[in-house]
Parts: sequence; structure tokens; C-alpha cells
Amino acid sequence: MTNQQVIQQQFLDKFLDFILVKCPNCELCARVVKLDKKLSGSTHSCTCPHCGYLDVTNADSQGPLELSEAVDPFFQLPLYLETICPERRLWAYNLDHLQYIESYIEVKTCGACFDELSVEHSLPDWVIHKQEEALNEIQRLKDTVFCTFK
Repeated sequence: MTNQQVIQQQFLDKFLDFILVKCPNCELCARVVKLDKKLSGSTHSCTCPHCGYLDVTNADSQGPLELSEAVDPFFQLPLYLETICPERRLWAYNLDHLQYIESYIEVKTCGACFDELSVEHSLPDWVIHKQEEALNEIQRLKDTVFCTFK
């Protein structure tokens, strides 16, 4: 992707069908997965391939989802793809979300106006101003996931 290319705004809910979280039991990488195809409300499971942890929740019983924190909106577990570098937080729900953030940073879309529920709106300003640092952290997060599932 070049700096002249325009990135199309994405909404955070696009990345909610599969989320990587820290297992509440062993703190390794667990998966939150949407179990049904309903448009409104849904059932999600959280499973850990490392320790066997399993939990299921129905989003209908939780009320409105909070999509702006570094936790999954269904179980409120910390995201596995999260990093803090010099007091700055960067997080992603999954590898597709992380790849989208990486593409956004590479395009350097500064000063654009984005919807409140968009991925771009949820990103801290430093990811554009400290582009190299952010891209290094994204690569480190990707490497962490790939090492976890070898």
C-alpha cells in the first residue's frame, strides 16, 4: 500500500466474530468465537487450547457492548494483542484487525474525520506520529501469536 492509496474506514464490530484474549486460567492466548449467525444478539464461547478453559455467554443478556477498551466486549477479558510502549497503548481484537491497523499506519491517514465506532477513531494519535515504533510493536504482536500456536 502506498501513501497515495486511501484506506476505507472500518468499524470495530467487523472484527468481533473471532477475538484473541488472555485466558483467565493460564493467561496464554484463548479465543472468543461467535457461535451463531443471528444479526442481533449472539452467543460467544471462550476457549483456551492450552489449558482447556471453556465459557459461554449470550450477548443479549449483557446490554450494550463497549467497544473502546482493550478487553473483549463479551467476557471482559484482556486482549491478547495489546502492547504498551512508553505509556502508549495499542490493541487489536485479532490478526485481521491488527493487519488493518498496520495498513492504516502505513498510509499515514492523518487528520481525517472518522466515525466514533470506527477502528481509526479508536487508535491513539501516536501510531501516526511514531509510525516506525507502532509498526515494530505490531510486528512483535504478530510474532507472539505465531509463536503461541506453533
